[in-house]
Amino acid sequence: MGGSLPLGYDRHSVPERRELVVNETEAETVRTLFRLYDKFGSLRELEFEAARLGPRPKMVVYASGRRRGDGPFRRGQLHYLLANPICLGQIRHRDRTWPGQHPAIIDADLLAQVQEKLQAAAGKRRGGTRRRASPAAWLVGRLVDETGDRLTPTHTTKGGRRYRYYVSNRLVGGGPDPAGWRLPAPTLERAVAGAIGRHLVAAAERQAVVTGIPATLLAGIGERTIALGRRPDLPSDWSEQARLLGIPACHPVRCSSPCPP
Repeated sequence: MGGSLPLGYDRHSVPERRELVVNETEAETVRTLFRLYDKFGSLRELEFEAARLGPRPKMVVYASGRRRGDGPFRRGQLHYLLANPICLGQIRHRDRTWPGQHPAIIDADLLAQVQEKLQAAAGKRRGGTRRRASPAAWLVGRLVDETGDRLTPTHTTKGGRRYRYYVSNRLVGGGPDPAGWRLPAPTLERAVAGAIGRHLVAAAERQAVVTGIPATLLAGIGERTIALGRRPDLPSDWSEQARLLGIPACHPVRCSSPCPP
C-alpha cells in the first residue's frame, strides 16, 4: 500500500509485502478518539478533549526537513480519521470500499455508531439547525508556562454553563501540581488579543512618524534610537531627541502635537 500511512498502522518490515501492520500504541489512540466522538457526538468537543488529553496525529518528516503532525488534532483531521474505513480493515477507492489485507483496529458496531452520528451532524449543518458553536480555543499550541510545559485547553460545566481554561499540560491526568497554571480562557484570550492590537497600533504610529524621511537618513536611526534609550539623561524635548537621532529639525515630521519650531 502506497501513500501516507494512516494513524494506527505502519508499513510491513518486509518491503516487498505491500500491506499494513498494526501500531498498537497508535491504534489505542484511534479507539480512544472513536469512543470520545461516540460519547460527545461533536467534532468541536472531540477537538477540545483531544487537545486536553494530548494525543497527536501521525508524525511525518519530509525530505526537506518539514514536519507534519507535531501539533494537536484539528477538526478536519479528526473527521477524516473517523470517516475513513481503513480502521475497519477496508480500503476506499473513489466511492467504493474493498476488503484490505490489514486487520481492523475498530469494532464494527462502534464504527457504525460513529458514522451514523457524523451523517446526522452533516444533515443538521445542511439544514441550518446546528446549535451555535462554542468559542474555539484559538491559542491552543501557542502558549507555555514558566517551565516550558504547553498550556492545554479544557473546560468544566456548572449549572448548565461552560467555563473554559488553559492549564499546564502536566495537570491533565497527572495529578495536582501547585506550580501548574490554570488560567481562565476568555480573560487570557482578551489579554493576548489586546496586546497584539496595541502592538499593531504602535507599529502603525511609528510608521506614520517617519513617513517621508529619506532612506539615507533612516539608515542609522535604528541604532541611534537604541543608544538614546539607554542614556540616563534622556532629553524630553523632541527637537533635542531629533537632533541626537540625526533628523534635521527642519524636516517635516508628522506628530500628534505641534512640532517645535
